Amino acid sequence: MKKGLLVFLMLIAIFVHGKLIFANESKTEENIEKNVENMGSELVLIENLFRERTHIWNDLYESNRKLEFYKEKLSQVVAEPLLAFDLGVLESLLNDPTDLDRVLEVNVVQLEDLYYGKTNMISTATILWKMKGLEAQYVEEIRYKVILVKDKGVWKLSDYSVIQ
Repeated sequence: MKKGLLVFLMLIAIFVHGKLIFANESKTEENIEKNVENMGSELVLIENLFRERTHIWNDLYESNRKLEFYKEKLSQVVAEPLLAFDLGVLESLLNDPTDLDRVLEVNVVQLEDLYYGKTNMISTATILWKMKGLEAQYVEEIRYKVILVKDKGVWKLSDYSVIQ
């Protein structure tokens, strides 16, 4: 009788364990599908951050504003260490104007290898830049490692670097 009960309990344990494994597998598949669906919203987020930053930079061509204006605008979409870099370059350009290629359009073409941390997001982004130089307009497609950080509940562009 004890052996029969033991075998019966073992079968139940194996059955329950098998159910949990299959339940976890289906949840993993659901998470993968959700990540793929969400990739579109992250693409839009990253694209919007780059566009807003581009508008701020392009404003240098059209207006005569103080560094404080740019600091306030940039701090809404850019976080450290990129914020310090941008402000340094902006200050230099305000003190000693020079001609820069103007960004006409920026589009995130593809997003890959999306990783979420507690307060950051890292991804590989392929970005298409439509530019206007001194001579003519041109288009560049560049792959970047993009890092976003969540600051007071808002995603901001923290850093990006070219991937070769």
